[in-house]
Amino acid sequence: MAWEMVNYSCGHSERQQFYGPGDERRRKKEWMERGLCPECYRKAQMEKVMADETPVKIRVSLATANLSDNKAILLNAVAEGGTYREKENLKALGFSFGYAPMSGMFGLFDHPKKVWHKVIEVKTLDAIADALKFGEYPVVNGISDMDIAAMRDKLVAVDATNKAAAEAEKIKAAKKAEIGQSPLRAWIAEKFGNPYWNGKVYEGNAKYNRPSRVYLDNKEVNIPADVYAAQVEWRKLRDEINAKEAAK
Repeated sequence: MAWEMVNYSCGHSERQQFYGPGDERRRKKEWMERGLCPECYRKAQMEKVMADETPVKIRVSLATANLSDNKAILLNAVAEGGTYREKENLKALGFSFGYAPMSGMFGLFDHPKKVWHKVIEVKTLDAIADALKFGEYPVVNGISDMDIAAMRDKLVAVDATNKAAAEAEKIKAAKKAEIGQSPLRAWIAEKFGNPYWNGKVYEGNAKYNRPSRVYLDNKEVNIPADVYAAQVEWRKLRDEINAKEAAK
């Protein structure tokens, strides 16, 4: 180990610590002196990036994370070319600058690089095409046949699960629309806003001229006769629809 003065090609100098045998330290020092100092190197790299007028394109690949269990299909979109002059447009499209997530089957072995990138999540395979639109920037396919082969089972499983969930939600929404809103809930919302209600209705007693009632925010509230009658009919309809659903 030794400290030596390194005279860079840009004219700057600084002391650096070297390790190893003498010949190895000398070769390392000679190699460093053929290049720029760290500060000049950073400036040169920035100037190179700023001067790059290569048209920007977006390379899309399957995220390595698809090899694990997920609730969505993950895609990585990486901007390539002269991205410095396009950074504001890329920001507007949801891109951020930093280390992109690993891509492809062998992503674990890639050397991470700082780039403009965006992670895209889609629920189904059918949704991929619509998700890969980035304004005027052309899209480059970075998905290899090997990636598809390695991830096919996981992707198909996510696709099937989410399609089944979407269909279940569609059926649920149609059933809710058919049943309609509870007249009692509508009356409560109109008269009292959004109070706490345990969902229970306490039946009245005609003999004692006592109306049906509910407790809202722990306060007893009488239900108008017409609202209660509408609620009874609504419950009959709901029960009929539920019975038909259960019989399928």
